[in-house]
Formats: sequence, C-alpha cells, structure tokens
Amino acid sequence: MDEKNIEENKINECIKNNDFSELKKIIKENKKETIELTNDKTKCDILINSIENNASSKIIKFIIDEWYEKINRYLYVKYLYTEDNAIEKNSTKNYVSPLYVAIKNNNFEIADYLLKHGADINDIKKNTLLTIINKNNSKYILNKNILINEDIIIDMIKSAKLFFVKDYFNCYIYNDAVISNLLIYYKNSNSVSTKILENIINNEENKIRVTENMYKECLNIYFCNDEYLKNNDYEKDYELLIILFDNDKRPMDEKLLELYKILKNYSRSPKIELINKIKRKEINIKETSPILPVLEKSVATQEKEEAITYLVQKNDLSDLKKYIEKNDIKLTNITGEYNNSGIYYYEILNRALYNENESIIKYLIDCGADISMTDIPDKSPLHDQLYISKILKEGDTKLVEKLIKWGANVNKVVNDVPPLKEAISLNNMELVKLMINHDANVNYPDILNYAFSKNNIDIVKYLIKCGADVSKSDALSHVMRNPNLDSSSKEELVKYLIENNANVNDRLSLILAASNNEETIVKYLVEKGADVNKVSIKGDGNTPLGAAISSGNLNIVKYLISKGSIISNNNAIYQSELPISIAINNNDKEMVKYLIECGFDPNSKKNPYKYWEPGPLGNAALKNNLEMIKILIEHGVKITGDALISAVQEGNINIVEYFINHEADVNEKTHYYGDEWVTPLNIVSKHSLSNYLLLNIYIIK
Repeated sequence: MDEKNIEENKINECIKNNDFSELKKIIKENKKETIELTNDKTKCDILINSIENNASSKIIKFIIDEWYEKINRYLYVKYLYTEDNAIEKNSTKNYVSPLYVAIKNNNFEIADYLLKHGADINDIKKNTLLTIINKNNSKYILNKNILINEDIIIDMIKSAKLFFVKDYFNCYIYNDAVISNLLIYYKNSNSVSTKILENIINNEENKIRVTENMYKECLNIYFCNDEYLKNNDYEKDYELLIILFDNDKRPMDEKLLELYKILKNYSRSPKIELINKIKRKEINIKETSPILPVLEKSVATQEKEEAITYLVQKNDLSDLKKYIEKNDIKLTNITGEYNNSGIYYYEILNRALYNENESIIKYLIDCGADISMTDIPDKSPLHDQLYISKILKEGDTKLVEKLIKWGANVNKVVNDVPPLKEAISLNNMELVKLMINHDANVNYPDILNYAFSKNNIDIVKYLIKCGADVSKSDALSHVMRNPNLDSSSKEELVKYLIENNANVNDRLSLILAASNNEETIVKYLVEKGADVNKVSIKGDGNTPLGAAISSGNLNIVKYLISKGSIISNNNAIYQSELPISIAINNNDKEMVKYLIECGFDPNSKKNPYKYWEPGPLGNAALKNNLEMIKILIEHGVKITGDALISAVQEGNINIVEYFINHEADVNEKTHYYGDEWVTPLNIVSKHSLSNYLLLNIYIIK
C-alpha cells in the first residue's frame, strides 16, 4: 500500500472514531502530504467523508481551517447520491460538494460554517437538489438565497414535494438574508430611502411567479394520473391548486383566464367530480372560491362545444341553427376569454372544414367567423384545409377556392409556412396556380428552394414565370442534387436558370457538378462566371478541384487548373482529405502522377501538428498498394517513420521490406506518446511477429 493510501486510512479511522487528538497530530505532522491527498480527485474527499459520517463539528471545522483557505465551487468529488442515500462511486453524471452533504444530513451548523468560508449554495445543481430536499432542510435552503426557477418548482410538484412548494411561497421572499441586510442598515444607523425600500420590496415580490406550466403540472396530476396520486399519497384535497392560485399575484381576471384556458384541455368528468367535491365540502376549496365558477363555466362551455361538434359532424345545419338559438349561444372570434360567454368559432370551423361541410362553413362565416383568423397568428382555416388535403392525399381545390373567395388570406404565415408552401408540398400545380392568381407571395423567403426540394420542376418554372427571384435561391445546387434528372435534363435546366438570373456562385453548384462528373455543366458554369476556387460554406473545405479529383475525372481537373484553379493542397480538399491522398485512396495512378507534376506536395500532411499521421505514402501502405508506393517514391516522396508504421500495422512484409531497402529509418522518432518517443521498431512488437524479426534482421545487417 502506498504512502497516500496509508495516510488516507489513518485519517478516515480518526474520523470514524471521532478521535480529534490523533487526527490533529497526523495532520500537523504531515500537513504537506495530507494537503496533496485532498487535492487528489480520485480519492474520497476527506472533508465530505467526515460530514457524511457525522464526525464531530470540532473535527470537521478543524479540517476546513487546516486545509482550505476558501471552500470554492471546485471542491467536489465524483460521487452521486442515489435514491437510497448510498454513495455511488465513479458516477459521471453529477458531483456532490461538502455543502451538499451537510444540507442533506440536516447539519446546518456545518452548512453555515461552509457558507461562511466561501461555499456557494447555488453550486448545488437542479438535478441534485431534488435528492437532498426534505421537510427538515427545505426552509433552511430557501432562506439562504438559493436561486429557484420555474423548472425547479415543477420538478418539486412532479416529485410530490408539496412541503417545498409551501415553503417556497412562505419563506422565499423576505427570507433571513433579506432581513439580515435590513438589520445591518438599522444597526449602522443608516437611513433607508423610500426608493431603496421600494426596490427591495419589488425585487422580493418579483422573485415568486406562478406560471401556466405550474398550473398545468398541478392539474395533470389531479386529472390525469390516479396511479401517481395513489403511489405518492399526494394531497388529494387539491391543496396544491389552492396554494398556486392564492399565491398568484396577477389580477384576478388574468388568473381566471389562465386557469380557464388550461381547464379546456381536460375532459369534463374529472372537472365535474371536483365541482361535486367542492359543493359537498369534501375538500378545502370553498364554494365562495373563484375557482368554482371557472370550473363550472369550463364544464358548461365544453358541453355546448361537444353538442355543436356533434351536429357539425352530422352535417345538420338546421339542427345546428336551432341549438345555437335555443341555448342563446354567442359565437366569437376571441379565443377562450374567461369573461366572454361565447363559443370559439375556430373549433367549429375546423371540424366543418375536415368534413367539408360547405353549408355550415358559409353559415359560420355569415355569422361573423373571421375566415383568416386575423388576430390569431397560429391559426388559419386555409392552412387547415390544405393540411387536411395532404393527410387525405386529395387534390380537390374547390373548397380551397371557396375559402379564398370568402376572404381567406393567401399570405397568412402559420409556423413559418404560407399557404403557397403548403400547396407546393402537395405537388399540386392547380393549387399553386390558384394561390398565385390570388396574389400569393412567390418571393416568400426560401419558397423557391422549397419547390426545388420537392423535385417538381414544372412548379419551379411556374414560380419563376410568375416573378420568383432565382438569384436569391440555390437553384443550381438543387438541380445538381436532383436524383430524377439525367445529364441532358440537368444541362437544359441549368441553362434555363442562368438565363433567368440564377446565381452561378451559389453554395455548391460547381462543386456538385465536378463531383457528379458533369463535365459540360462544369464548363458552362465557369464560362458564365463561376469561381473555380470557391470553397464550400458548409465548413468541410470542399472545393471544385477537390471534388473533381475525388470523382476521378482527370479532364475536369485539367480544365479547372487551366481556368485558374490554384494548385495547392488547401485548394483541393474534399471531404477533409488532401488531393494526393484522395487519388491514392481511389487507386488513381494517372491522377497521382498529374497532381505531382502540377506541383502538389506529395510529402504533405493534412495536419502537420498532429501527433501521428500516415501521410500520402502511409495511406498507400494502409491500402497495401505497393505499385502506388513505387510511383510516389519515384516522384521523390520521402519514406517517413509514420509510413513505415502504417505498413507494419497492415502486416505487409513486402511493403516493410521495400521501405527498408529504400533507406527507411526504423529508429525514427515519429511522435511522443505517454513518456517515451515512438519509433517503428518499438511499436512493431505489438503487431506482426514476422515484421518484428524482419526489422531486427535489417538492423543487424
């Protein structure tokens, strides 16, 4: 056992036995060694160990005073508390700190001491906070100015930690830290101006905010999760709902509207059950509470909506009119207003659209339904009808045409999608023409690119004919990518697009043409001004010359160079590979010879600073391509230790022998690994025994 382990065991034994005198003696006599021990993140942190094992305060404070000038956020060990409160070693998910352990053990004396010495309560992360919260430490944590956000409260609700939610509303504002600051003002006889006092009050009041998601999580538990309620013995008297509602500081109308909108998402039966419990006084919500009328209104509205929906599904306009008149129902374009007793038009209209009930749709519009939903950005009956057509895979444009005639907005954008884009997605030329004939915007951002992506050339040409700006799209790149076009069709379409002002220097057109062996298109693009040295903006460094080398088209390579392609490794990259390596990988001997003749450096590496890289010659060795190796050496390529290592790795004795016969240095230091230099000789024993003997034979010679 090494000295560190012996020292660690001695200290842990003292902690276990609460032997302060012996601990003090060990630490005082071997202070240097014990400090090194605590900095070793692979060992159990002694401080955390002492807190976890409930050592005396005297011992814990002594360790803090002796070893740490300041307890900071970097003092963690790589352990995680599991649900059964055991310590799980070697976890990579979370870290715990001394403060974490002290609070988890409800050791507030030590927690305060740690905070005094620089520990930060906000270093306790959200995902670990849930594991330490209990009824004894909840108020303590909240009083120490920990930052609590919406996500934490929602997690507490999900975890059935109602006590924390209660404490949050009772203790989080005007907590001990705030009171202490005010007392400091008082003790120092410093007067507090009205403005400072107002700021303190406003800051405290704004620390707590009840949100829509909190209400949703609360109601999800009560209305949707009976099994959860049973297993967690959650508060079945709806206390959580009361707590949220009572602590919601917004105006009453705003709170009621929020609750009303959320209640709309749940079925009637659990809401009716809750109403009955309130009236029977079975739970803490009183009949005078504003929550009761919201529930009753939600149920009543839902009943009417369900009845109306049923009549719409039956396509019964006569009974629909009678029901609306008999029940004095007001239809409204305002969505879910609590103080509005009407039924929302949109829900009925949407159902009528799905059933294609033209008479009902017209009736609703005549009654005042806003067919464009002007005030609601994420709703549009026209979009809905197009989407329904997509689902049903139908191309009938009659109802769409009538919606437009009745006033639907053909340029209303919903979720970044205008109706024209929906029509294009259906590949329906008739719908596209209908939209454009009613002034749909053919230059909506990326609309032309989207049409190209659907591979419908007829729609693309129609959009261009109607004024779509080709220069603002990647039209040519889309043509080169289209799998449905043969070379002749691509050539024809490229010419058409360029005649209509397509950008010859768009993102990838020349690169893709070179990659696809489209020699005629490459020449046409260059003649029209395409940049032969353009680098792909995708971040991969691809160039037209690199693409041509990769495709193995020597004619295109020669043409690009003749037109000014810069002859350098950096200007011929493709898929992050250098030009010579690309040709070697393709076993393209003529390309390799030509590239070297043109001035490409056959000794270059992709990353000269990389600890090890085979280089072009090493790539040929990895391919077991002796013929390519001979061509490279004939053209002046130096045999490096990296190349020799590559040959050894492949176990090709012929190539190893060839390299050594051509003066490869088996002792060349290629790179530093661990604590020693790597050479072909000291790495070869890990691979082929025959190669190892072969190398040694040549050393002896």
